[in-house]
Amino acid sequence: STTELSYRSVEFYRERSRTLSAVLAQSAARLPMEGHDQPIAAALVTTNFFEELGATPASGRLLAAADARADAPPVVVLGHRFWTRAFGASPAIIGNSIRIAGVPTMVIGV
Repeated sequence: STTELSYRSVEFYRERSRTLSAVLAQSAARLPMEGHDQPIAAALVTTNFFEELGATPASGRLLAAADARADAPPVVVLGHRFWTRAFGASPAIIGNSIRIAGVPTMVIGV
């Protein structure tokens, strides 16, 4: 089922839940990316999203709790299909910055 919650609400439930094994969230978005004429499809997710789903990175790493700190630099995990189409599946993109919505964002994984 789908419920609309703010990120602050998700954090509230994650910190206080005593009965749920995990609380995670995602939100669909379309974001402008430098070098692309049309906005790209994106999913904004909580840092535990991939871990709780049992995902493993094809390259690089997935999100960590430290990535959500207010002073943390913006990071992105690329979807495999997008990585292949936009970057030729090159692992060289890991650790490099791309501009998403005008913001330099470090690619940390696929």
